[in-house]
Amino acid sequence: MRGDHHLVVRLRAVDGRADELRAELVELAEASRATLGCTGFVVSRSVESESEFWLFESFDSPEAYAAHVAAPHAQRFLTVTLPGLVAERQTLTVTPTRAAP
Repeated sequence: MRGDHHLVVRLRAVDGRADELRAELVELAEASRATLGCTGFVVSRSVESESEFWLFESFDSPEAYAAHVAAPHAQRFLTVTLPGLVAERQTLTVTPTRAAP
């Protein structure tokens, strides 16, 4: 993924609400990809557990990520969707490892 600021997020849906969470994540991803500074936003569903989702997010900078978090679509997800549909969340900020020249 392009960009200098990357996050990996693991979400576990509330029991029986995985399909609702999936639909919300698809909307979040589409809106996020349109945000200035977002260079990638991928939603994946675990093969082992249908209630587990992984988000792979990439932004040009920490400032671009902060603008994304402040955007209405992200605020809606954080304040409405997350409390109602997500039982567990883990967020990691990561740096890509590049091969030495």
